[in-house]
Amino acid sequence: MDQPTTSNAIAVTQTSVSECEGVTISFPFKPYTVQQEIMENVVRSLRNKTNCLIESPTGTGKTISIMSAVLAWDKLSRSIGKPFTSDEQVEHNTKAPNRPNLTDRFTNVNCVALDSENNNNIYDNNNNNITNSATVDNVVDTTTVTATATNKNNDDDSNQNVETVERLSSSWPSSASSWTDAPPPSKRHKSCGDDCQDDSDGCITGDTALPIRPRIYFVTRTHDQLKQVIGEVNKTCYARDLKTTLLAGRNRLCIYDRVKSMQSGQNECCQRLVSNTINIRNQTAKQTVLPSKTEETCPYYHETRVMARKFSVPEITPGNRVRDIEDLVSFGRQQNCCPYYGVRVIQAKADITFCTYNHIIDRTIRNNLGLNLKDSIIIFDEAHNIEDTCRENTSLSTTLDHFLGLVTVLKSICNDFRAKLAATGEYRCDRLDVGVHSCHLCEPLSACSFFCSLFSKLVAIVRDLKTEPTKDRTPSQQGKEYPQEKVFNDCDMLRLFRTIGLDSALIDSANRHIEVLDAMMNCNMDTYFPKSSSRRTVDSVKYDAWCKYAQERVQASVAYEQISIMKQLLLCATLYYHNEGEFKTSFKMVLERYIETKRVPTHGNVRNLMSVGITSGKLVTRFSILCMNAAVAFKPIERLAWSVILASGTLAPVKNLISELDCKFDNICEGSHVIPDDRLFACVVGAGPEGVKFNGAYSNVKNANYYYELGRAVVDVCKIVSNGVICFVPSYSRMTIIMEAWKKNGYLHDIESSGKRVFRETSGMSWGDFRQVLCEYRQHAMGPGGAILIAVFRGKISEGTNFADSMARAVISIGIPYSNLSNPKVRLKMEYNNNNQTRQHNNRQSAGWDWYTCQAFRPLSQALGRCIRHSRDWGAIIILENRLVHSDMQDKLPSWIRRNLPVADYNNFKNRLSSFVARLNDAKN
Repeated sequence: MDQPTTSNAIAVTQTSVSECEGVTISFPFKPYTVQQEIMENVVRSLRNKTNCLIESPTGTGKTISIMSAVLAWDKLSRSIGKPFTSDEQVEHNTKAPNRPNLTDRFTNVNCVALDSENNNNIYDNNNNNITNSATVDNVVDTTTVTATATNKNNDDDSNQNVETVERLSSSWPSSASSWTDAPPPSKRHKSCGDDCQDDSDGCITGDTALPIRPRIYFVTRTHDQLKQVIGEVNKTCYARDLKTTLLAGRNRLCIYDRVKSMQSGQNECCQRLVSNTINIRNQTAKQTVLPSKTEETCPYYHETRVMARKFSVPEITPGNRVRDIEDLVSFGRQQNCCPYYGVRVIQAKADITFCTYNHIIDRTIRNNLGLNLKDSIIIFDEAHNIEDTCRENTSLSTTLDHFLGLVTVLKSICNDFRAKLAATGEYRCDRLDVGVHSCHLCEPLSACSFFCSLFSKLVAIVRDLKTEPTKDRTPSQQGKEYPQEKVFNDCDMLRLFRTIGLDSALIDSANRHIEVLDAMMNCNMDTYFPKSSSRRTVDSVKYDAWCKYAQERVQASVAYEQISIMKQLLLCATLYYHNEGEFKTSFKMVLERYIETKRVPTHGNVRNLMSVGITSGKLVTRFSILCMNAAVAFKPIERLAWSVILASGTLAPVKNLISELDCKFDNICEGSHVIPDDRLFACVVGAGPEGVKFNGAYSNVKNANYYYELGRAVVDVCKIVSNGVICFVPSYSRMTIIMEAWKKNGYLHDIESSGKRVFRETSGMSWGDFRQVLCEYRQHAMGPGGAILIAVFRGKISEGTNFADSMARAVISIGIPYSNLSNPKVRLKMEYNNNNQTRQHNNRQSAGWDWYTCQAFRPLSQALGRCIRHSRDWGAIIILENRLVHSDMQDKLPSWIRRNLPVADYNNFKNRLSSFVARLNDAKN
């Protein structure tokens, strides 16, 4: 049976059954050899509870192979009531504990409150998950956010019919009923004790226990990629039996037109409307405070049980296939129910959760959503991005202006809180160490006062720190003139943390303060504090009125970005101190000053700018704490998971990636392409028609002849190749230079004269604009004239977008996308790798240079993969770069490209390309 070329199959009428490691896998069609190899490696990893790395070219069906193997293993595990493991793994679990638990200090931090009497550390491993306190209609479990393990008697019978104030950040914790045979939390085995981290999955014998059934997370970089993945899952026979959910932002799932149409501030507006909805609902039920009729609410936000019932209905899509974003939005509109919150309600009961990288790797987001990674199967698709994402999510980079804005906001809130508390006669303290539980009305003031003091000290330090002009570093970054910087070592960072009040002894207290701010931002104060203690000294009416005021005051002033800055600073400090400074050398503190030049008039700081010889622009001071080690973020995830599967078409060199993640991958599959050689044209062209070398190095950036020769080559390709052509360039700034040169010499006119419409990817393109450009490009590419799309490596176009068949009959690459060495992130990372070499390298290269080269060739290879999307596709890959003439440079490309990558002079290239296109066009006709 031929494999389909599109991803929109819904029903599968024929299947091919294969046996892999004792698991029977039903595949939608007869698998290729590479697909069989992928499935065998995946099943082997799941049976042995190990990790798997899969590199297989785009179009080889790696996604459907991975999902078929995982779902088949999952189905077998369900049938036998436990994970299907190898004999070795069973023996391992009966004799020795599971992998050591890593202190994931931020797991469920926003879902757990300190018990007022025990004052346990919420970051200890024994509080890693939350025990559920209520079950709603046997559909979904909700919690009152306080941990029942530490406060079992906080029920208020008088308010049992009042809706629990849900966490607006959607912290829907795991529940025992998520899996068929899991015992409820109250009946878990005593031997688990406080060390049990797996309430949701059912514990049997403490540390040696296996979960009833690992849950599955499928993770991609973009939501467009998720849509393709869901299309592949719907081809399998397993799709109908799955309970799934898909996590996305308000910009994609919001159905309230007033909020959705906003250009900015969607999160804050949604938060306010939902906050009003919950407040009015609770106040009406309690009959305490008469709700204001002028407060706007969200018409689509309902009680948790209502949203659970609606979104748990299986027949949301025809044929009960897995739902994508469009399905969820359509269903939400039909039911007048918010899909953004609805999908989070059912997350705890999902067999598979589809989400993007940040949902799993970003600890703050992961904790807000209550995602339980313990003994889960995590599949990272497009995993060539994972290293960068891990480092970025454990770093902080912001400007002095953001710090100043935060201090201004917090000072104003503190003054208002003091005045309000004084008026009520309850103002007793605003210090960290006084009366924390005697007067919970003062906790909001304590939290704001703490961070106001912290950031005020940080502002003073940053202002006084000296920077030095950067020397001999080219090229300078776009929009940054007269750069100065200073890099500080780990000892300097320790002194800074201690000076601003983030000593190791105060980290837990600081994190409690951020929880208080979270509670106010999320309209959650009423359930954050245990009721029995929070109302000892304050009557209910006064307490409710204060909570409402505090929440509204904070929500009106503090932006999400500001909360994120506070959380990220605390995360960096926590990781710095972790395990007696285990990761302290993995961080670098950097201070930069530069003139940010934009095409906008400047209204201030003219005097300061004139002192450095410039009269326009803006003086920027940027403070950064940069993580140099991807393992800081990745290892806690890997140690919690049952298995981690990394998949991509461009992971090579694999050893480099494994070294960066510092984790063991027992099963590695490097697959070949399924396309016949005669359907792919690949060629390196080192010089143009007049003999000018195609050298895209920065040293050649001002060579006008280079750009003219590129223009002639692209015009010739457009005349030869019908339908769609995609041309990739190293950066947006280089794109501007190229387009201006081509316009000046008439090459853009020549391209359009060939019948092709010219499109380009622009910097900062919104999701809506991006979709519109793609839609128009596809329309013209399918037409008789065709189209050319000029894009950048590492951009939206370069990965995750399906350009099958006529959409990309040719892909042209110009230059090599090396990162900018003037960027401190890049330069310091190279220095870090040089100082921490653990691998064998060629004597001519250092560890840093090896990493730098890999960072350039992965996005290059990823962009080239836009050409071939399935086994019957065909296309041309044209590399206009003299440096890739050499074999040692070609070795860094994927094997399916370099196995047939001749170097040709320009005339020979044109003749060969013309023959190739003519032959395939004739075969099509």
